[in-house]
Amino acid sequence: FPPTYASSWNPGKDGIGLNFDKTDDYVDCGTNPILNLTNNLTLIAVCQPLSASGEGENIVINRSTGPDRAGGYALLCGTTKMSLYIGNGAEQACLQDITNIGFNRFVATYNNTSKIVCLYKNGTLIKTATFTGNASSFAGNFYIGFRPAWNYNYDGSISEVRVLNRDYSAQEVLQLQNDPYGMFSKKK
Repeated sequence: FPPTYASSWNPGKDGIGLNFDKTDDYVDCGTNPILNLTNNLTLIAVCQPLSASGEGENIVINRSTGPDRAGGYALLCGTTKMSLYIGNGAEQACLQDITNIGFNRFVATYNNTSKIVCLYKNGTLIKTATFTGNASSFAGNFYIGFRPAWNYNYDGSISEVRVLNRDYSAQEVLQLQNDPYGMFSKKK
């Protein structure tokens, strides 16, 4: 496991998860280049936020540059908003108002050819948007629950995080919701 800073283990949606107190808890996954995604991507998080914002403060997944997010990507989920940020030299955001009570599975996809972003909550498409330009790379640290440029920490529980280098189709997102571990099991 990557190093965690003051996070505690607690029950999650399926199994266990980490509790983040919005003060100083996060997971630092390092700078592995495999996480430097600039083409297609899918970000998946099962979380239970306790604070409202999903515009900057309630960061779930973060691999982005400084305060302007000009490079990299970030997924944010609060009790009232979900957002995906992709940097292309400037910050681009796709935001959606939500009602978020309890644990939910959030999926954000980005296709670098079509520039289409899709946001899903529990297998249901809730927002699409079109971005401009190409995603910019960022080779800094990959964090769960932390945005160091603003010292923002997540408030709530996160029980699952996945980062994939392709964009899931709507059918795959629904399959993931109905059988969250079946897609990733070894085939016999």
